[in-house]
Amino acid sequence: QNEKKAAVIYYYFDRALPSTPRDAIASLLLQLCSQKGLSSLPRFLADSLAATKVHCSKGDDTSETTTTNAVEECLALMPVGDMIADLLSLQLRFDRVYICLDGLEDCDDIVALYELLARLVMFSSSSRLAISARPQIAQRGIMANIGSKDMFLILEQHNAPDIRCYFETYIKRHDWLADMIGTEELPDLVKQLAERSEGK
Repeated sequence: QNEKKAAVIYYYFDRALPSTPRDAIASLLLQLCSQKGLSSLPRFLADSLAATKVHCSKGDDTSETTTTNAVEECLALMPVGDMIADLLSLQLRFDRVYICLDGLEDCDDIVALYELLARLVMFSSSSRLAISARPQIAQRGIMANIGSKDMFLILEQHNAPDIRCYFETYIKRHDWLADMIGTEELPDLVKQLAERSEGK
């Protein structure tokens, strides 16, 4: 009896590195292609990679690193529609694919992202999508038919410890702040800031 196959793929929209919907889809596709036991690449990526190899011609380095670099180069040139098609076809090879997207408020085009995610959700019964975003961003996803209100969880009330930890780490990296505030007053001030942030 064959074991059920599941894959977890993840993308974080980093505020420090502006990310596009294309970046996210390319990363998710690359991660799914990298799963163990995958016998072949999906159609459009395979065609693109074959064309790249022909173009590069003789004497190429066929190491795993070079192949990975070639795949990344192909993804950079592929139309987003082809990447979506490849993602959908790859998902058929798994019993379940969990797609996790974090920090959607830092995506540079949330409308375009939701349009792409709607296609993934609509045409794939094996995928499960989990997103993390500020409430107003998540609500827009519900309006775009990605998920439903009964699957919408507000976790802001649990964020205070994380925010407090962030403040403490930030202050440790900037000694002048601790000197300016004073070491005795610092713990209370950090606690107050975390509480006043209201999870935001």
